[in-house]
Amino acid sequence: MRKRAVSAVLLVFIVIVMWEIFSPKFFSDPVQPVKQTVEPVFEDSPTKEPRPTHNWEVEKHLNEYANISNFKNPPSNLAPYLKLKILTVDITNLSHPKLHPFRHYFNPEWVARNPIEIGTIILIKTDENFIGNYKRERDGTIFAIYTQNWEMTMIDKSKGMIVAKKTFQCPKPTSKIEVSNIALNLAMGIPPKLIYNDPRQEALNYIKKLPLIN
Repeated sequence: MRKRAVSAVLLVFIVIVMWEIFSPKFFSDPVQPVKQTVEPVFEDSPTKEPRPTHNWEVEKHLNEYANISNFKNPPSNLAPYLKLKILTVDITNLSHPKLHPFRHYFNPEWVARNPIEIGTIILIKTDENFIGNYKRERDGTIFAIYTQNWEMTMIDKSKGMIVAKKTFQCPKPTSKIEVSNIALNLAMGIPPKLIYNDPRQEALNYIKKLPLIN
């Protein structure tokens, strides 16, 4: 009888030890992986800031914002100014206005995320200027080189008023230019199209110098 009691106690002890050893491994809740979110960064942006996002409501109003006739002209003595926050709209194709990537070159805190935040609407119309056909030195490939001019209109959204109009032009390149560290020389032929430059930095410098109005 005593042997049976000892055997039973020993069996219970073994069961308890085995439970303690194996139960955490097989019966505990699985550990959930930690999700990490990383904001994308612009490699081509002077600010090197995270990309501003926009509420989809903004895009619903682009046709309204792109119609310059919806806004009144300013008084003749009005000096250009900037009211934060900013929305940039590409109106090159008026039938299909879209958000202009120029917004990525501003401090993210300056960029409107939804219609309520918009202080200034910046409309940008792009014209392309054919400069010439250039030949790549290393293999003779010929490219049609274009630069862009921007016709920019700035609108005070709350007042429904145009506050500035300005055109930015790219300087004409010389007979030899660098495109992404590739030397190109003037040439003849029917080549693929290549945009050499646009005036975004000039436009950015202009806007940053404007007085800020609340």
